[in-house]
Amino acid sequence: MIDLADAKKTFDWFDPTEGTDDVPPRPIIVDGLVQRGTVTFVTGPGAVAKSLFAQQVALMVSTGAEWAHWKPRESGPVVIVNGEDDCDEQRRRFFAAKSLQPSRPDRLYSLDASRITMFAADPETGTARPTELWDAIKAKVREVGAAMLVIDPLVETHELNENDNGHMAGIVSELRKLALREKCAVLVVHHSRKGAVGGDQDGARGASALVNASRMAITLEKMTEDQAKSLLPTKEQADHARYICVSDPKVNYGPSLGGRWLHIETAEHRNGESYPVLKEGKLRRLTEEAVLFQMRDRELRWPGERRAGRRRDDRADVVLAAELEANEADAHKVLKALIKAGKARLEDRRDANGNAYKVVLAGRAPELFESTSDCTGSEGESTG
Repeated sequence: MIDLADAKKTFDWFDPTEGTDDVPPRPIIVDGLVQRGTVTFVTGPGAVAKSLFAQQVALMVSTGAEWAHWKPRESGPVVIVNGEDDCDEQRRRFFAAKSLQPSRPDRLYSLDASRITMFAADPETGTARPTELWDAIKAKVREVGAAMLVIDPLVETHELNENDNGHMAGIVSELRKLALREKCAVLVVHHSRKGAVGGDQDGARGASALVNASRMAITLEKMTEDQAKSLLPTKEQADHARYICVSDPKVNYGPSLGGRWLHIETAEHRNGESYPVLKEGKLRRLTEEAVLFQMRDRELRWPGERRAGRRRDDRADVVLAAELEANEADAHKVLKALIKAGKARLEDRRDANGNAYKVVLAGRAPELFESTSDCTGSEGESTG
């Protein structure tokens, strides 16, 4: 027990109300995805492109170049610990990613090891015990000044009980200490439990301590057949499994960016094979559901205001018609129908000169957003 007389010497105390005017912004690397000093978990069922997503996030952070729906605030080296793919398989995947995203030399460092055990069970206490490999990974992060560490997947990196909160809390504690000490982000790929739905932060497999101790949780799920009927043109509906929804149900720092669609495409290699790559998924059907999805987390100028001097490129009917490959008049009709049904709303705004105008925003109608997922399907359908 600490003697009260020595407590002031042992611990540092501060007044959190002082210096508030000079506090720096949060060290966010990519909004809604990764931030220095924090742990992000990416979860989803098997074969939903979690590893591919993590690798392309790594490439994006390493260069600072925009990818799909995300634009990094900064860039830096990335250290990758991949427990599933050997060196050549990682090269195949990054070949495909490089066909879409730029790359920079000496920015990506992937561990070449056949067995990756970062945490073992202490034979005496049974708790998580860091291994020499974990020490080597921490040293590499420090050596290169990494902006982010990627661990894919977590299950391959330890010999502990995945369902034991104590064991998993010990692992996450080590990850958080590294993130704070080295001022880097840690992105962890983890499988979801059976029956989990997208957008559910508690859908991660194993002990709840994993996601509870993180600051961000990202879920991935494939588009369902019912969603495809509402969101895709008829000719593209058979290809619906190639559309992946990225949701961010847990973002402790900063606003949630809502659901974002990605599409799995392929890049041809000169060796005769083709490898998958994730691109921005574009919805091309003018339905109420598709319009609501495109409007999520945005405000667009109401198309009824067509006075001279108004810009067209921020008008809702113009923007949505371009994104959904439709005509502006039809987009205007759908917007009016959504407002009449209470699924969208108008709000008043003023520009820098004090001029009043209206914007249209998506409303959270219960019949459209029953699921915790941010990727809505047909009316009344959840994304499970």
